[in-house]
Amino acid sequence: MSHRTVAGNAMRLICGIWHLDGKRADPAMLDAMAAGMIAAGLAPEIRHAVGGNVGLAEVDFAAAASGTSVPVSKSGTMLAADRRLDAPGQLAALLDCPGADQDILIERAIERWGSDAPDHLSGDFSFAYWDAGAGRLLCARDIFGVRPFYYAWRPGECFAFASFPSGLHGGGLVRRTFNRRALARHLVQQQSPDEALFAGMARLPAAHLLEVSANGLAVRRYWAPDEGIAGRRHVMPDEAAIGLRARLDAAVRSRLPQSGDVAAHLSGGLDSSAIATLAARQLHESGRRLHAWSFLDVQRNDVVLDDETAFVQAVLEQEPAIAWTAVRPPRDDIDPGPFHSDLPVSVGPDDPDCAVCAGAAAAGAHIVLSGWGGDEAATFNGRGALAELFLKGRWRMLARECSALKRERGMRIADILRGEVIGYLLPTFWHAARSRKRGDGLRHRLLRCLPNDIATALGKDRDGALSMGPDAGANRVRLIGSPHIAQRCENWAAQGAQHGVAFAFPMLDRHVVEYALSLPSELFLRDGWKRRVFRDAMQGVLPDMIRKRHAKATPFPALPLIMAEQKEKLAARIEDVATNDMVQSLLDIGTLRAQVTALPDPAKIKTSLSGNPAPSADAAALRQILRLAAYIAQDR
Repeated sequence: MSHRTVAGNAMRLICGIWHLDGKRADPAMLDAMAAGMIAAGLAPEIRHAVGGNVGLAEVDFAAAASGTSVPVSKSGTMLAADRRLDAPGQLAALLDCPGADQDILIERAIERWGSDAPDHLSGDFSFAYWDAGAGRLLCARDIFGVRPFYYAWRPGECFAFASFPSGLHGGGLVRRTFNRRALARHLVQQQSPDEALFAGMARLPAAHLLEVSANGLAVRRYWAPDEGIAGRRHVMPDEAAIGLRARLDAAVRSRLPQSGDVAAHLSGGLDSSAIATLAARQLHESGRRLHAWSFLDVQRNDVVLDDETAFVQAVLEQEPAIAWTAVRPPRDDIDPGPFHSDLPVSVGPDDPDCAVCAGAAAAGAHIVLSGWGGDEAATFNGRGALAELFLKGRWRMLARECSALKRERGMRIADILRGEVIGYLLPTFWHAARSRKRGDGLRHRLLRCLPNDIATALGKDRDGALSMGPDAGANRVRLIGSPHIAQRCENWAAQGAQHGVAFAFPMLDRHVVEYALSLPSELFLRDGWKRRVFRDAMQGVLPDMIRKRHAKATPFPALPLIMAEQKEKLAARIEDVATNDMVQSLLDIGTLRAQVTALPDPAKIKTSLSGNPAPSADAAALRQILRLAAYIAQDR
């Protein structure tokens, strides 16, 4: 598929179909699939190409609607791609096609490397490439699943794909029927990476390649974090900080469009503050501006709570060119909806992330930068690092780090050994058994609201559950390879698509992640400071009050109070969804009613609410369950 020049980093949606039964692909069906994914009020350009029984389409939010039909290339190949490639100039030089746009680079990469091409592409992408000569459709998704991809496969009949399930539903290819087990697994954060919330379709997992041919369909992983490099780089602390800073600078720059302003999260924490600061400085070089949004708590006069305001202000004072907006949750309602058609995420104007997307679109920004994804690598907090020292017999260093934690954090040595050493040495089943017995974790609160048959099955099924052991390198590998990254990115992609904006995550840059993975474990927890490599790397970037803070505040500390004040409204919401057949089969309505009834009196909460209290697991679980129930019942 040949393309006009468009903004290289902007969002696209893609879809397509291959009729293996010989039926000719219909442009009208492609338009219907594309339309199913476009939010009301948006008018992006829809491009499609048809070659016999194969048709592909793109929805481009960086171009005005024109209904353009792009011809099939002379070689009989077609490409539909939602992409943002890192360092396209370097890739163009490698492929001997200087000046080529990113679509052509993907095509040339496939021509050179075949099905190994995705591993040679760094960036955020999902694509489908039709090779008429080989009779093969090649599809792939980037290593962290930043760009989504769903598909339906009917052997001998057809293969269809779309960025979101609504594309498959919109084309009439798959009936809109919920997958009960997938909904339950999604609720307790155990959804399989290839699982969709709807029957009759699947997700292409992050870092996977899919090939369809006359011989059938095959899916394989093309990239995984390499445990062989974890912690193996020999480097001094200052060298590690310099190396990380250079890669993060490049990661931010590669995600900035060639023109126009850019949006960003600015929470006041290490990650988002660093990304926002680096982006603001790089944009300033070309006379452009960063628009930043911060999630801050509801302003009330009946309780005094601490949020991230002081830390956000420190960044704004240092970087006055940032155009800033505070986003606060509504006090009179929680998650009123509506919800996205494909995922249980709000797309209402009062949702904080939707407010960011709407604001970014209004400012003419097609990209929203987020600091999310740092915990897995760049800002890894050293989980298991001291236990690793213990197992390796590095007693002197272990004693020194325990003393440093005591000095810097005011912790008792016994608590340090219990939390940072013994806890990681105990086997996973011990932690699971202890958690089940106590029943005080978020997961167990969620399980209690499921019917016995589902709760029992999920209680035994630990798929997707992360366990941390006494090897900080292996822990980083587990975190980096976890499907929770793709799920979170997919949620943001869904919300961004409602406004034609794409989210980008410099912390999930492949070069940043692989470099951080290679660093020795002891560098991440050093001299009493967790995330030490990143703190050192951000010297001269972050204000010291952020760079040297040990903990981050809860963004919305008043949420438990707001939920208690809305007890009657939440009870009414339960009754509103209780008649839905899928809700009845998935959730224990009686338990849900009891949880709302058990919400404490607001006056009692106020007497003990001050500072920045730890998030309430009860409130978080109840909110998550009510959100899923409302999402399901939206299909009436």
